[in-house]
Amino acid sequence: MPDPIHNALPLYQSRSHVHAEPAKEWFGPRHRRIVTTAAVLMLVGIIALKIASPRWYAILLTREDSLGEYLTAILYLGAAVLAAQIALIHRRLDHRLLGGAYIVLTLGLAFIALEEISWGQRLFAIETPAALVAHNQQGEITVHNLTFFPLHTAYILVGLYGSLAALLIPDGLQRRHREIVRAVVPDRSLFLFFFTVAALYLYYDYLSVPLVALFGDSIAWRGRGHFMDSEDQEAAELMLACGFLLFVAINRMRLSGVLPRRLP
Repeated sequence: MPDPIHNALPLYQSRSHVHAEPAKEWFGPRHRRIVTTAAVLMLVGIIALKIASPRWYAILLTREDSLGEYLTAILYLGAAVLAAQIALIHRRLDHRLLGGAYIVLTLGLAFIALEEISWGQRLFAIETPAALVAHNQQGEITVHNLTFFPLHTAYILVGLYGSLAALLIPDGLQRRHREIVRAVVPDRSLFLFFFTVAALYLYYDYLSVPLVALFGDSIAWRGRGHFMDSEDQEAAELMLACGFLLFVAINRMRLSGVLPRRLP
């Protein structure tokens, strides 16, 4: 039986059925090494800053309205713009499945960007409605801080998918549906950008208790005097934002030679 998904996505074919060959794959081993090295350096730099100067670590990365918080929002917004461009290209090529997926991704990334800055609440001095104050852990106009929102679970799932999907999908399937897989699965070189946030929240929610029982309170993440605390999530979320931006940027570049500037 023919593969309906494979046949439904004749990538790089326009609605007029005139093939437009994609640009030669540009994201090769050298680029992967650069991205992997950048991820390692970013993580090491964050840890080194926290060790060398906890005060500046807090000022730059973890406090409300910090540079890190606004940078995270900007990265998500940039990723949303690129995702929207990819969605438009797939719609022009009549790839409804991928076009729809990237529309959803665009809306999700834009939503996260606005959530990061509390929808401009502090920028415009907007008071939190009373109905939200009672259910929001930080008393802000945000969804992700609502008491019933499964924030940690969401970060764990997204982080594990982004870091492990490319490693777990069989090579044969990746070769057969290469363009589809590349469009929806982050490259292996982005592993650390996604895995860091999953590892941190796994530690918060599941691993800290048994590890503290084995190795003592020095590795606990709550309370003063502990190296790890709940504010470290801001740095991990910054790395995740970098991962999303790189994921959509790589896919946008792959599609850069697919369509002419103006469709007939």
